[in-house]
Amino acid sequence: MRSSRREFLATSAACAAGLLVTPALGQSSKPKKNALRICFFTDAHLPGPNTHPDRLPNDRLHHQERVQHAFDKANSFQPHAFVFGGDNVFALDQDNTPENAHAQCDNWKKVVDKNVRVSHHSVIGNHDIWTSAPDDNRALARETFQMPANYYTWKMSDWKFVMLDVFTKQGGIDDQQWAWLEQELSKPEDKEPVCIVSHAPLMGLTITVDGGGVGGRDFRSFFYRFPQVKLALSGHNHMVDFCRIDRVTYICGGAVSAGWWEGDYQHFAPVFLIVDLFPDGKFESHEVYWELTNPHPHNAQLFPPEKHLDQDHRPKTEP
Repeated sequence: MRSSRREFLATSAACAAGLLVTPALGQSSKPKKNALRICFFTDAHLPGPNTHPDRLPNDRLHHQERVQHAFDKANSFQPHAFVFGGDNVFALDQDNTPENAHAQCDNWKKVVDKNVRVSHHSVIGNHDIWTSAPDDNRALARETFQMPANYYTWKMSDWKFVMLDVFTKQGGIDDQQWAWLEQELSKPEDKEPVCIVSHAPLMGLTITVDGGGVGGRDFRSFFYRFPQVKLALSGHNHMVDFCRIDRVTYICGGAVSAGWWEGDYQHFAPVFLIVDLFPDGKFESHEVYWELTNPHPHNAQLFPPEKHLDQDHRPKTEP
């Protein structure tokens, strides 16, 4: 098959960024040798069984069955870990009663307990913050998502992951967390490539379309000081984009729920990412549009042709 000039340029740009462009993943594709495979599963916005009967009745939207399908699809790629990008539950920031908030969280825990048999780690999204909680408005999310703290690090294989809280009272990343982040990235004993995970994008193209980025910090200059930082994953904007500046590739991973289970969001169908991370800091990222009957023909391209984002050319979704 001949490559077009557009495809050649996309491939060249991606390889320069450390992102290896490969053919679309096949069903049940196994990780490559030496690869740490993660599933980046963000913005599921899963309601409880009866927490939103007017807007999100399960008998109309079937979100419970659909999120099961999403996990089934994700598990078929045999990830070594799940990374949840926040907004895992539908919304805890709407003056929720204790019964409503706990029902959403209990449902998420049951779904994860049933479907995830590997390591899993999460950040807190803005809709995971129980704003009407009697005291610590993040405590329920930490307990539900099994988080050791609002922000933390973990390691797996040859990579270090830095999980950020970007919705602090100060706004964005507060001073205490910023000092902690600098300390974590300055540790001389930590030589692994680093993946930063935040709910909202630190940088990216979707910010110019829909806003929603983390402000108040010069992330570009900061990360330039730490060459081990290779990748930054985020959600929040429910759209997919890849961009690279300096040494860091920023990927916004769309949304498992797309438009909160009520259809696509700005042309983007329900999606999660499968990311293969290699010891040398390179990685491959694949979009998995898990409800499309015809897989996206450019789901591993850095810059998919515009026509595939056009309403008239999108593959049909399942009923």
